[in-house]
Amino acid sequence: MSGSPWGNIQYSKVFEPGCKSVSAAGHGGFMLTRKYANEHLSPAAISRGSSYGNYLCYEEDCDACIPMYELQHLWPQFREHFISDEFRLDVEGHLLRSLSYWNVPYLLERGIEPDAEAYQRYLAKEEEERMRRDKHPDLITSAMESWHGDVPECAIGVYTADGKFHLVTADSYAIRTPNLLSLCEIFPVEVNEDD
Repeated sequence: MSGSPWGNIQYSKVFEPGCKSVSAAGHGGFMLTRKYANEHLSPAAISRGSSYGNYLCYEEDCDACIPMYELQHLWPQFREHFISDEFRLDVEGHLLRSLSYWNVPYLLERGIEPDAEAYQRYLAKEEEERMRRDKHPDLITSAMESWHGDVPECAIGVYTADGKFHLVTADSYAIRTPNLLSLCEIFPVEVNEDD
């Protein structure tokens, strides 16, 4: 097979028959035959795979950790194949932290306790998405510095999810998740009394 959900396969690494990692021009992930997945993965992992022909696929950025976590017998091979020092030193911890940020429902379905720090980041990300959907007036969705004509020196111009523009002090602005207007100091705007 030369194709994948991410485009034509440019590189693949077979870990064992039925289980491979693939890379396309700009993306990739894990591809497991359905037979292999049924023999080696939990129902929770199988349900999160995307169908592609006779394969279940797991995108490399967010979902590949699901089968990798369950295929512990392949961890020595994964350790040799993936180049991150953090991954090589602590495969289980690395995978659990990733799952705790991207795939908490999977962990909870399996009865696995998420990593506390990564789980807090997951909850913050989920709260930010809820605020974005609700067009919350406290959620900052974009920011610009003084290079923009409407933003004076020492200020940051921000738009909130409700579409409104605000000026905040540069010293009080920081990138956070969620990034809230209420955590910033509003930039003082001088009012000309002659107007």
